[in-house]
Amino acid sequence: MGKSLDKNDTISATDIKEKYFQTVIFSTSLLTPLVAILALYINMLIRLWRGSAALGQGPGPLRDARNSGKNQENKKRVTRMIVAVIIVFTVCWTPFQIVLVLKAFGLYDDHKYESLVIFEIIMRCLAYGNSCLNPLLYAFFSPNFRSAFIQALSKSSLRDVRDRNSRKKS
Repeated sequence: MGKSLDKNDTISATDIKEKYFQTVIFSTSLLTPLVAILALYINMLIRLWRGSAALGQGPGPLRDARNSGKNQENKKRVTRMIVAVIIVFTVCWTPFQIVLVLKAFGLYDDHKYESLVIFEIIMRCLAYGNSCLNPLLYAFFSPNFRSAFIQALSKSSLRDVRDRNSRKKS
């Protein structure tokens, strides 16, 4: 009555599980975060440009006219930064996730070509490196962040120099 599984049936069941697994990983590791990031950032930008998220003092519509030029500049800078964060996230994570899905479906065989292994390593590093890029983007787009970061670095480097000098004297 019960049909026993031979080796080929086991392999195809494993293949199906791998395809399902990688599809779920692709959805939860790339698509869901990307949709969430887009939705939340777009909502934030809408509120920013309508004036309900004030960059200056006071509620948006009641802001002083003399600050409107600076506020427009700040809104544009925030918008550019958000677009850059979204693009960098997409560029960093999409290739790696696509490679994993292609491998699961047997459309990417890194055993044939050594260059594909190197490509996969680079894609993995790019994906994981995305976490390091966000602070750099914030620094690049925010003069306040940039100056505070430079100030923090200069204080720590001065402290390191003083510590080294005091150790040499003792």
